Amino acid sequence: KNYDCTCDSGYQVTIGTSPLRSGEPEKICTNINDCPSEACGGLSPTNKSRGMCLDGLNTYTCSCNDGYDVSKSGSNETCTPKTCDVVKAVANA
Repeated sequence: KNYDCTCDSGYQVTIGTSPLRSGEPEKICTNINDCPSEACGGLSPTNKSRGMCLDGLNTYTCSCNDGYDVSKSGSNETCTPKTCDVVKAVANA
């Protein structure tokens, strides 16, 4: 059967299997994946993940691995290497 399905912001219409009508296909609203392809810093130079992207409703957050901190730029997040501080110059070195 053809019918219109209007979803709230952050959701999109997809075709799923109805649990109520013997597995018949039906239109359902599902959360749009807001995690960008290189979310949370992607891979480090040693080919390890910098963090995990956690999809939300119209947003995402980063859960960074050890050695990385969350950096924000506007509404975007990424995992960047932790810095310990600037190395201070030593007199008479």
